[in-house]
Amino acid sequence: AAVRAAGAGPVHVVHLAGGDRTARDSVEHGFHAALAFLRAWQRERRDALRYLYVHPEPAPSPAQPAMAAFAR
Repeated sequence: AAVRAAGAGPVHVVHLAGGDRTARDSVEHGFHAALAFLRAWQRERRDALRYLYVHPEPAPSPAQPAMAAFAR
């Protein structure tokens, strides 16, 4: 739904990391959520997108900085 709701033109997405303490939870709420969104984006829009993943420092899980690198 969020993919269809975005208007025309450049779209910027800011994905805020949750307070997940384990790598498993970070992957579930970070990577899998991003993957689902990006798949929907490719299926329905296929135009320019800027995706930023933001996490606290120090990160509570090593998966969060990895997710930020993946989003670049």
